Amino acid sequence: DKADPDGDGIANLLEYALDGEPLSSSPTIAPQVVPGTDGFELVYTKLRNDVRYRVETSETMSGFSPTGTDQQGVDAAPVGMEIRVPVPGSGRNVVFGRLSVTPL
Repeated sequence: DKADPDGDGIANLLEYALDGEPLSSSPTIAPQVVPGTDGFELVYTKLRNDVRYRVETSETMSGFSPTGTDQQGVDAAPVGMEIRVPVPGSGRNVVFGRLSVTPL
C-alpha cells in the first residue's frame, strides 16, 4: 500500500483510490486546491467504495488531524461524485491539507 514504484510521490493505495498508474507517473490525479469562502477547498473525485477518503489538516505538517467533514456523507457518496472539503483559515497564517485513504 505504501510502495511508490514509479517514484512520483504517490503511494500505491492513493494511486488506486484516485485511479492512477502505479508504474508510471500520475501527478494529474492529485486533489485540487481551490479558493474557498474562508480558506481553501480540497477537491477530489471519489472513485472507489472499498477505501475511506479523508481530508486532514495541520499547521506544521506533523500531527495531521481530520477536518470537520461529514465523513458518513463522504463514505455514502456514490462513485464518481466530486467531493469538496472546505479547509477554513481561522486566522492562521499557514494550513497544510492532504488526502488520506485507508482500506475498508
